[in-house]
Amino acid sequence: MGEHVGQMRVSFEYDKCGNTTIIAQQMQDDDEVFTFRKWNPDKINVPFSESTDAEGDNMCTNPCCCYICLLVNCCFNVMFEEVVDLATDATKTTQQYFDEQKELVKKLGSIFRPIGILGCMFGFYWLFAPVISLLKWIPLVGWLLGGLASLAAGIFAFIVGGTLACLMIAIAWVFFRPLIGVPLLAAVGTSIYFIFFYAWPGTEEGGVNSVTPDSSGGTVTA
Repeated sequence: MGEHVGQMRVSFEYDKCGNTTIIAQQMQDDDEVFTFRKWNPDKINVPFSESTDAEGDNMCTNPCCCYICLLVNCCFNVMFEEVVDLATDATKTTQQYFDEQKELVKKLGSIFRPIGILGCMFGFYWLFAPVISLLKWIPLVGWLLGGLASLAAGIFAFIVGGTLACLMIAIAWVFFRPLIGVPLLAAVGTSIYFIFFYAWPGTEEGGVNSVTPDSSGGTVTA
C-alpha cells in the first residue's frame, strides 16, 4: 500500500555487562555441547530429549475432592514451577535465592488464604442474588424486602462460608502444620456446634407461654 510512518518497527533488548548468576542443571546435548536446562532434583540423570519439568501431584482418593485437587494443581502448575531455573544479573548465593523463594511463598500464602475465604463467602452470598433481585421488583416495598434479604444473605454467607473455608484450611493443616491445624479444626467444630446444635435464647422447646386446662377446671400457664 506504499511507504508510511510506522511501517518498520524495531525493538531492542539488552543486558548488563557484568556478573551474572545462573542456577540450572548443566548437561551435554546430542552434539556433545554443554548447555543448561531446568534443574529438577528428581530428574538429574535423564536423556537429553526428556523433559525435566515437575510431575503433577497425585490426586486424592476421595471422589468428592478430586476435582478440587485437579483445579488447584492445574492453577499452581501454571503459576509456579517446581523446578529451579534462574538467570539474573549480579551475584546471588544459593542461600539468598532460596530465602527469597521462601519469603515469596509466605507473602503469596498471606494473600491467597484471605482471598479464598472471601471468595467462599461471596459464593454463598451470590446464591441468593436471584431471590434478592426478584424481591426488589415488588412495587413500593421492594427496596425494603431486597435490603432485608441482602442483610440475611450476608450474615448467612459470612457464617457458613467462613466456617467451610476455615474447615478446608484446617483439614489441610492438620497433616502439614498440626500445631495450627488442630486448634483451627477445634474452632471450626465449635462454630458448627453453635450453628446447628446450640439452643439460642427464644428457641428452646417450651419457651413460648402456653395455657392448658387442669383437672379442676382452671388453667395452668407453662
